[in-house]
Amino acid sequence: MALMLLMVLVLPYKAEAAARLCINEFFCEGASNFPDWIEIYNGGDEAASLQGYFLSDDLDYPRWEIKPNFVLGPGEMRVFVCDKKDSYDHTNFRLSSGGGDVCLFAPDGTLVDFLTYAKTKRLHSIGRYPDGGESWFYFDEPSYGRPNGGIRTPFGLESQTVAAPALNLEAGRYDKAVELRLAGGEREEVHFTRDGSIPTLKSPLFPKYLKLDETTVLRLRRIRPDGTQSAVASYSYVMNPQTDLAIVSLISDPENLWNAETGILVNGEGFESGKSLRPNWSYNWRRPVHVDFFESPERGKKGFSVDGEFRVYGGASRKRVQKSMSFYMGTKENPYPIVHQLYPREPQLTHFSGFGLRNGGDWWLKNQVIDGIGHSLAAGQMKTGRMAYRPVRVYLNGNYWGLMGLRNRFNRRNVLWEYGLPLQKIDDIENTQISRDKNGPWKGVTEQFRKTGSYKQALAHWDIESYLDYLCLELFVNNTDWVGNNIKAWRPRVDDRKWRWFAYDLDYGLSGKRSPDFDTLAWLKGHPWRQNLRLGMLSTDPEFVRDFVTRMNAHMLTTFTVERMLEITDSIVDQITPEMPLHIARWKWKRPRMNMERWKDSIDPIRDFCRKRPKAMYGLLQKHFGYGPSVETEVHIGAVSGGHVELSGVPVPTEEIKGGVLKGITLTLRAVPQKGYRFVRWEGGENSPAQNQFIQAGMHTALHPVFEKKMNKE
Repeated sequence: MALMLLMVLVLPYKAEAAARLCINEFFCEGASNFPDWIEIYNGGDEAASLQGYFLSDDLDYPRWEIKPNFVLGPGEMRVFVCDKKDSYDHTNFRLSSGGGDVCLFAPDGTLVDFLTYAKTKRLHSIGRYPDGGESWFYFDEPSYGRPNGGIRTPFGLESQTVAAPALNLEAGRYDKAVELRLAGGEREEVHFTRDGSIPTLKSPLFPKYLKLDETTVLRLRRIRPDGTQSAVASYSYVMNPQTDLAIVSLISDPENLWNAETGILVNGEGFESGKSLRPNWSYNWRRPVHVDFFESPERGKKGFSVDGEFRVYGGASRKRVQKSMSFYMGTKENPYPIVHQLYPREPQLTHFSGFGLRNGGDWWLKNQVIDGIGHSLAAGQMKTGRMAYRPVRVYLNGNYWGLMGLRNRFNRRNVLWEYGLPLQKIDDIENTQISRDKNGPWKGVTEQFRKTGSYKQALAHWDIESYLDYLCLELFVNNTDWVGNNIKAWRPRVDDRKWRWFAYDLDYGLSGKRSPDFDTLAWLKGHPWRQNLRLGMLSTDPEFVRDFVTRMNAHMLTTFTVERMLEITDSIVDQITPEMPLHIARWKWKRPRMNMERWKDSIDPIRDFCRKRPKAMYGLLQKHFGYGPSVETEVHIGAVSGGHVELSGVPVPTEEIKGGVLKGITLTLRAVPQKGYRFVRWEGGENSPAQNQFIQAGMHTALHPVFEKKMNKE
């Protein structure tokens, strides 16, 4: 954690010498969603008006004048919010969390007080103690208009390291009671809590032994008499969980969650009293959190522990009492603090700087899984971005918080790693701005398309496979909560600068809102925000129609086969079935009629969709693009080693391709060697050495790729 370098100069303004106005405390944190602020204090014997004084973030420039006649009596303080609103007690500037100046100028421009600082500590304030005193401290808990105090580190001692306490047993899932003690046996000065709150001097000292036989979270901190303290050590002990699901245990100070003013999971005092139109949970406020992740027993892996920040996310789903949450970890020095195979269906994803926990969206405490199934269909098969999914059990400060979906949400560092790109800035744009933004993905496309008639030339600045896969996913699963919303595109600013697409909420798909035979293509062409995708325009290019229909047909023989869709659905349902009684019991007070029988019935429409949608989609492709009927086609491939097989760019996950191919479509079967191997030939048919083989409607053949290891010199 970066430390603060601080310079202080106090030059009393002569007209207010008896008042002694000074900067008493300030807070700036660029990513916390708490506002920046500066607190002014009157440490003198007489009242003083702040009218005409200036606040600034520049030693050479009195930037913002205090115009109201704020009068501070002796020992009183006033907070000014630094948010660029330039009104009343809101300044016209923000403070930089990366370092800068905080200044107070007198009405005649005389510098009264200032602080020069380097990068601030996360979620700490800097202030005097006692109020108006000469000594400066870093405060764990910013006071905002209240007397300064609490746990603090004296300025000048910040380089001293106080060792954090450690326990004899790691955080984890345990089948029987455990007995804890401090490693090393040093109990002096170690305070602890059980409710997720940060230990203070008022917290009890850790005992010689502590026995646990129920799920508990512990936070420990060493606090010395001079006010210096260690980092907080956090531990989750999940006792006898009796679940095969992975477990996510969240630890955060209850003030971050339930406080009427700052808690992110409550309506808030303003909303309850009618003073505010927005509840607390509707804001993207970030709060500190510790995460313990414990793997499922069958995977036998340890998991991880990490500190970071989290916030509530989602649209309508925010209204659920069990809210979706987004997590942010990592620093410039350590951008990927989570190195773990979080998602079994996507083992290639191993480096993360955050994740999401989704409550089930529109299907919360109903079927719970439509969105997760939809994104799982794309796993390993599509080049479009998606929110990888895994069901997990969640605890919040030791309390059972129910079933949630662990999700690979859109995150700059995450997507760059997934695509093998180095860290860099990105452009990302979503929803209605997709077509409105002049520098967005459609910049110059329409003009270029009208000039050339070629979609590939018009979309030369796109990753076209990402776009085609994005269309295939959204249209096949029948999503209708989309196009004007739940749509995102992004591109790296340095490397290939190609626009890629990212799938979001699929809750309205998979028979969530429409029948399996619903014409999503006609719906899309008539949608008010169809300009976000411009399928109608691109469909005037025969090459685009061929490529899109070919891609969709390839996915229907690989990604969207009835067998694969049912296998994924049943696998997810089987994982969460043992958890659903607990989940329903935890939240049933919000849906009294929900029970296991109703939940099982809610899965049936998803299976029905999996069986019926392929036939319907073949019909829609014929109807809209003029291709002939699908003809049963079969290619036996067999077990493959040393590489894999792709069908028109789509991985083939099984040992055979079997299903309908539209008349007029030619599919390309390509042998792709893995690293260290080379392709030799296809066996079967004509035993061709050509890497590409072509499949047309009605073919029945066997083609097996042969790979061999490269020689050392190759």
